[in-house]
Amino acid sequence: MAVPPKGDRLRLIRQEEKEIVMEGPAPISSRGGRLNDQDGRRPRHQCGICGKGFLHPSSVRTHQRVHTGERPFLCASCGKAFKHLSEVTVHERVHTGERPFACGICGKAFVNSSNLLTHRRVHTGERPYKCTVCGKDFTQSGELKKHGRVHTGERPYKCTVCGKGFTRSPHVKRHQRVHTRHLGTVTL
Repeated sequence: MAVPPKGDRLRLIRQEEKEIVMEGPAPISSRGGRLNDQDGRRPRHQCGICGKGFLHPSSVRTHQRVHTGERPFLCASCGKAFKHLSEVTVHERVHTGERPFACGICGKAFVNSSNLLTHRRVHTGERPYKCTVCGKDFTQSGELKKHGRVHTGERPYKCTVCGKGFTRSPHVKRHQRVHTRHLGTVTL
């Protein structure tokens, strides 16, 4: 058999690895559930802190920043630190004003593609996130999560003065003005 060109060899090696890795029983995550990886490969590398599995050792190193708090990527303009280089790229657009992702319907521009994707739902009417309790649907998963507190009674945002709980952070900030009016300036 003739030796394929270098680029084709790499592709061939990766294809062979994929076939080898995919042999055996269905993958199970560290939490006992099936893995949701697109090609069904099992993670070979594990976080020593939480046990989460990854396909590549570099992914483990990146993930461990969750535990260590390390933020090695700095914005050249303001010095703000980030865990991922891609976060710096998007953040720097705050300083440059660049908005490279434009809506093809109305022309509104965004700093990242995910914001554009969410915006498009304004035009399509798509609301892909549905509450399993009451059936109300939402354009963003975060809004569904906030709505869920209506049903659970969870109030994670607490007033630092009186301890009253709120479902959303802007609500506690608005509430805390009550204390500043009655008591003068209150350190929050």
